[in-house]
Formats: sequence, C-alpha cells, structure tokens
Amino acid sequence: MTALWTLGLALAAWLLRSTIHASAQGSGAGFAAQMADATLSAVLVAGLEGLVIGLLPLRFLDGERIKRWNLRVWLALFGLSLFAFVEVLLNPASGYISHGDGPTVLSALIVFLGFGVVSVSFWGFFRLRSRQPT
Repeated sequence: MTALWTLGLALAAWLLRSTIHASAQGSGAGFAAQMADATLSAVLVAGLEGLVIGLLPLRFLDGERIKRWNLRVWLALFGLSLFAFVEVLLNPASGYISHGDGPTVLSALIVFLGFGVVSVSFWGFFRLRSRQPT
C-alpha cells in the first residue's frame, strides 16, 4: 500500500506541477508560485526515485517482500514506477532535464559506472569475505 500511495502522490505532484510550472518560471513569478513548483518537483523526484530503489528485489528492501508475496503485484508496481521514472525524469523530451551534449553525457556515464564498480566491490567485500570469530 505504501508503494501505491507513493506512486499516486508522485504522479499527482507531476500533474499539479505541469499546471503551475510555466507561471512559476515567468519573469513576474511570485515567491509562492516558485516555492510550489520547487516543492512539487521535490515530491515527484523523491517519490519516483524512492519507489524505483525501494522496489528492487533485494533482501533488505520492500521489493523482495512484495515479490515473494505476489510476483504479479511486484511486476506491476515496479514496472509502473520504472516507466514513470524513465518517462518523466530521464526522457530529455519531457523538458525535466536538459539535452546533454557529448562531454556532459560521457562525464555522467563515467561517474555512474565508477559508482557502480565501487558499490559492487563494497558489497562483494563484505558479502564474500570469510567471517573470522572475534
């Protein structure tokens, strides 16, 4: 239920943000409109990122419990969350992120791959090392 509420809240924030974003970016935009736009953006990003990460089927995340409970429900929730994440946050045509040029995309890819290597190495070290009694 938490995942459904979070997805609904994120999508509601996205719809509300789309109605006020143009007026909040105008030259005469007031503080309240800019604050509402920023708040709705934060709710959208945090909700979608939290869902995609939280629904991963890892034993210490909710995604594993939901997947064990009902595979179809997990597939539907994770699929919807991942689709919304890609469509809203990663799709350059959506206007949420800017179009990256070659060096910007390459820099982001290098950072992403480096973080992945460090994360997997960190996990592997503690997961695969022999446990010595203390």
